[in-house]
Amino acid sequence: MKPRKPSPSSRTSQPARADGWPDKAPPPQAQADNALGKRQHVIAVAEELTRAADAVHRRLAAELKKGALEQIDAQSLLEDEALLRERANSALLDAADYVLEDLPLTQEKLMQAIAKAQSRIEKLERIAMVVDLAADLSLLAGALLTAKTATFLAALKKLRADGGALDKIK
Repeated sequence: MKPRKPSPSSRTSQPARADGWPDKAPPPQAQADNALGKRQHVIAVAEELTRAADAVHRRLAAELKKGALEQIDAQSLLEDEALLRERANSALLDAADYVLEDLPLTQEKLMQAIAKAQSRIEKLERIAMVVDLAADLSLLAGALLTAKTATFLAALKKLRADGGALDKIK
């Protein structure tokens, strides 16, 4: 008796980790929705990173008005905001150059991770954590400009790890 071939639906299902992220790259037919798999995806991520830079700026301005920032933290946030904005603008201008066809996550998951960091920048009480998240977003934007999947995934992992640590602190 011949072994049965797996059905198409069983070939496309991906085992997922507990956090919902796939363990490996999706099959070729599922890659159309991969994060950064199309020029439009890169543009959407660049726009989300620009909104994150706006959030950093709003937070910086609010903290400065309250007189609640040390000079070193203010300078660090200002530099991270400028770098994040510059990198997001570069990705917008040359979006086609930064398409990553083999990123093993969906565009939706990537956008959620950036939006979550942006939201936390606006809400966190400890400014050191805001500085860390701003730096992580800047690192992610820089990794996007390398157009290398491994570099981008490493930066995303750092952002997600710091975000996960924030879940425990609140």
